[in-house]
Amino acid sequence: MLQQLLTIVEDKGSGQPLVILFEREKGTELPFYLLDNPVDDSRIILVSLPEIDELGCNALTENLLTFLDQQSIRQASLIGFGEAGAVVQNFAIAHQKRVRRILLVDSPTRPHVRWIEKVLNKIEKALPLGLPFRATGAAFDARAFLQRIRCPSMVVITEAASEHVKAEAKILSDSMATAWFKKLTLHKEKEEFVSIIKEFYSVPAKRPQKNRAA
Repeated sequence: MLQQLLTIVEDKGSGQPLVILFEREKGTELPFYLLDNPVDDSRIILVSLPEIDELGCNALTENLLTFLDQQSIRQASLIGFGEAGAVVQNFAIAHQKRVRRILLVDSPTRPHVRWIEKVLNKIEKALPLGLPFRATGAAFDARAFLQRIRCPSMVVITEAASEHVKAEAKILSDSMATAWFKKLTLHKEKEEFVSIIKEFYSVPAKRPQKNRAA
């Protein structure tokens, strides 16, 4: 039996499911602010995850699939904060039909990296695009698979993002088929975040037009 690793923090509203994922040890105020400023006709489900490491991404991805099944959710929009965004990417690659759109906030393309993964990364870079050395798994690295994410995708960075996260955000927005990129303004992050989500919800889930504007 699969261990349940996801915890519902809040389940509010009704309509199109919007599942927000964040690591419980690395909380942020942004998802809670969205609860007070919901998107129209949406069911917002705030979910906390345990800290993600190189062994946890795949297990959490399968937990997310089980969670959606238990909630009778056929398709959802997903938001991932920080390394929880790696779980969102993994899920969008492995279960494309279950994802309506994704939004990644200060998210890397992979969780913690071990030295053996760094060696495999170098090998992958020498291979043609679309022929990754590994399948998606526990030690997840989205970079070789990003072209497979076809749903509307939004990449957001805050002023608190490190240079590494900023570089990862560029990889994400450049590599996904239909990705938008936004940077939040210091002291205006909460208001801009809600505005971005509401605007993003107006993008058709099918056949969206890519927009790289910041």
